[in-house]
This record gives sequence, C-alpha cells and structure tokens, in this order.
Amino acid sequence: MRLSDKTLKAVEALPPVIAGTRRALVTVHRDPDTDAVGSALAWASFLSQSGIDVTIWAADPLEPYLKWLPGVDRVQTDFDESVDYDSIWFLDCASMERVRHYERLLPWVGKRPIINIDHHADNSLFGDHILVETISSVGEFLVAIAERLKFQITPEVATCLYAAISFDTGRFLYSNTTAQTFEAAAALVWTGIDPGDLGRRMFESVPASGFEVLNIALSRLVIEPERRLAYTSLPKGTGPDTIKVVDFVRQLEGADVVVVFREQDDGIIRVNLRSKGDGVVNTVAHHFGGGGHAKAAGITLSGPLDTAMAAVLTRLRETLDAR
Repeated sequence: MRLSDKTLKAVEALPPVIAGTRRALVTVHRDPDTDAVGSALAWASFLSQSGIDVTIWAADPLEPYLKWLPGVDRVQTDFDESVDYDSIWFLDCASMERVRHYERLLPWVGKRPIINIDHHADNSLFGDHILVETISSVGEFLVAIAERLKFQITPEVATCLYAAISFDTGRFLYSNTTAQTFEAAAALVWTGIDPGDLGRRMFESVPASGFEVLNIALSRLVIEPERRLAYTSLPKGTGPDTIKVVDFVRQLEGADVVVVFREQDDGIIRVNLRSKGDGVVNTVAHHFGGGGHAKAAGITLSGPLDTAMAAVLTRLRETLDAR
C-alpha cells in the first residue's frame, strides 16, 4: 500500500522506539468511535507481538455499539500514573487536547517518545514521531503500517481494522473511500473474516431502544431547504447511543449538511455535523473548539441545549450563506 515519502520515513523510525519500549500507553480521542477503538485495539496487539505490556486508555466509557469488538475489555477508563511508560501512542487524535484529561499525560512529554498516528487534515502535528496521512481512517493507515513493519494481522485484529475502516467510510460510501481503501479491506478479508457478518454486527443489530431514539430525532427534525440544511436534537434522557442518528438523517435527499445535537445526562451537548457537498462543517466545528474532517466533524459544548443549538446554527447559517 502506498504512503507518502514523509510518512514512510516516520514509519521506518518506529522500530527503535518499539524495541526500547517495555510498557506502552495507547490512547484515543474523547467520545471514541469505531475507528479510534478498533485502531487502538489493533495497535495494542501489534505492540504486544514485540512483548510490550500495553495499556489502552479512553477516559470516556465506550458506547454500547462498540462492545462487540474483539479484545474491547482491554480498554480502560483509567490508568496507573505511577507506571513509567516508555512510550505514549496517540491514535486518531488531531491534537493532544482531543484526549479527555490529556493533562495527565503531560509528565511524559519531553521525557518519553510521543507518537502521533492520525488521518485528520487539521492535525496539529504534535509529538516526537508524527505519522499523519490523509487517508480514509486510522484503520486503513494501520494496515499500511503493519505491511511495512511486518506485523501479524490475526483475524481478531483484522476484525477491528475492518470495522474501523467501514465505520469511517460509511460502509465504503463516503468520498474518502479510495482504491487503496478497498485494497486494505481486501487484505483484511483474506485473513478469514466475514464482511457480511461484520456488517450485520455493525449496522444491522440495533436494539429496539435505538429506534425509539430515532423516532424522537425524526419528530424533532427541521429542514431548511433553501440552505439544504437539516438538523435535529435529542434532549436529556432520550436513551443510549445505540444508533447513529446523524448517519440516518444524512440519507435525506436535498440535505447537504446535517447536524444532530444531543444533550447528555451531565448537561454537556454533543454536536455531530456531516456534509455531503462542499465541506464546511469542520470550519464551524473549529470555531467552537471542536474538530474533524471537511465532511464530518464534532463539537462539545456546555448547555443548555437551546443555547448551544442557537449558537451553532447561527454560525452554520452564516457559513452556508457566505458560500
């Protein structure tokens, strides 16, 4: 698989880091999704092949839709700060600050190697070893890295990586899907995994509670046809995230930009933005301290819900009207 010359040099610099590591900490961005968790599980497996003791840390509890991934029990919501980790690995993080409670990792900065493996175009290029490639997903990126470093991809690891790629490409439907993406997926399928079974697990195993959430979202759906904008909101107490509402709403014909506001039990508002046309959602997300891609981004805001909605929608409308 093809990588840029700069990335290849960064990949070739990893073996000495791995060889000098006995204990490693692998972490991902806040509110981790399938690409983040699947990639972290895969990378932890790769490091373990070198006899490294690996801790996977994600401060936020994992959403129910992630619990089927092989080895997911390895992901911890806490870690032992007294352990002298020899290397810290950030996966799917556009910046160090995207990790919830990243301040806990600052004692290692400048003292131990910090490795940044990501695919976001707006990556801040932090760390001692920077591996950032514009590619569909970190999952696809890790397939290429594994190929270069001769890591073994077991069926369990292949499952995690295939799920990561499938998730971030929207079942290979998004514009970030390339011929190389299919090559990576094919290499994973050759390990013996069943893409049909994985597709059912990921996209066709929604509990009834998920459809109750979807019903609420659709009942609150607002469409602004002149802006080709659609948005909805889920108030506190709506139910668990067992279905990706934003991915359902983005199927709406005539809606190039879709936004879903979700109020959590702690009053924090999570905002998911998607764009099918000209990418604008990441510029809006950046304005509010969020991040993401040109066509898929996220924001975390303080409540109340109505205030957060008004602020984001005002900025989004201004951005859309200015095009």
